[in-house]
Amino acid sequence: MNILLQAYACSPEKGGEFAVSWGWLAHLDSMVSDNDRIYVVSDSLTEAHICYLRHVQILKVNYPIKLYKMLRHTRLWYVLWQRFAYYSAIKSGVHFDIVHVYSLSDYRRVGIWYKLTNAYTILGPVGGGQSCPKSLLCYDDKSHYYRDLVNFYCKYSIVYNRKIRRYSKVYACNYETADYLPESIILPDVPLNDKMMKLDIKKTERNVVTILYCGRLINKKGLMLLLDAVKLIPKSLPFEVLVYGEGDQKKDLLDRVKQLELCDKIFFKGHVPYGKMSQVYENADIFVLPSLRESGGSVLIEAMAHALPIVSLKMALSRLLEEHNTGLFVDTELDKEDIIKSFSDNMVTLILDKELRQKLGRNGYEYVNEKFTWDTMVREVYGTLLNQ
Repeated sequence: MNILLQAYACSPEKGGEFAVSWGWLAHLDSMVSDNDRIYVVSDSLTEAHICYLRHVQILKVNYPIKLYKMLRHTRLWYVLWQRFAYYSAIKSGVHFDIVHVYSLSDYRRVGIWYKLTNAYTILGPVGGGQSCPKSLLCYDDKSHYYRDLVNFYCKYSIVYNRKIRRYSKVYACNYETADYLPESIILPDVPLNDKMMKLDIKKTERNVVTILYCGRLINKKGLMLLLDAVKLIPKSLPFEVLVYGEGDQKKDLLDRVKQLELCDKIFFKGHVPYGKMSQVYENADIFVLPSLRESGGSVLIEAMAHALPIVSLKMALSRLLEEHNTGLFVDTELDKEDIIKSFSDNMVTLILDKELRQKLGRNGYEYVNEKFTWDTMVREVYGTLLNQ
């Protein structure tokens, strides 16, 4: 059997989409038989990454170098790259029994793999259907106008929906995206990294409660919302906010922290290699994700694996987490000021109530170790196919 995985962003050395793509590759490698072969098309994977995987081979994507340098990281390039990947696979002469399109993990970029009529084609899990709450649009950038327009097209386009229906199976990673994908199956795309399973959590007693954010510093992550919420926390409370990550919004955030006179409470720690993130989580007490439109949220899974209670907006993955009492979540139907106050109140509640922090953290720890495993996810998508 020949399996092809589209994994545009894929690496064992990074988090997020890179880590999930790598998870698919590594776990498939451990599940297939000796006669099976896994081919992967990627923009980031190298031979050094896969040297110890027994069944994996990188299929080179051929494209014009000049075009690559001009358009890389643009929306047009992502579309073109998928076509280059498809035609490179065709020219390889390999017959593919299964084609799995994961990264780019965006339901609007489906590629053209459905044209392989003799292959079983899988799309997802993909996200992208979530949108910024209307009352919080002031925190988002103008890209949401383009996003809403494309979502509207996908919702009502006969051409787009015909493409989706030609895939053998489609998975959406959240309820919002499933609304755009006819007959899709809900499957969160953020399984727990094997190295973070069933960790022996030992919390060090400290006088200051540490609130943690990890991720890119960009508009859609809602960090300006977080700063406004932190401003409402009484300064007399023993807390600090640590922000890990880099991004285009960093200077504006630093300026805003000074404006709000929060320099003694909020600290920007920069980038941390993915392999050292466990230590960051271990030294925190509360995890916050103020994202305005989050697809999945691998950092939420990682935080819960370290028994951290969550504070976030009630959307995407957080809608599932609320059902299992893993944190305190904010209703996005409220107006802006009420959302800010609710977010702030949730942080205050957890700062003051150690027992509640521990209870919610324990619930999250048990939930992710039981339900968000790679074994569960891979068997859902590939279980019957690999046994044929």
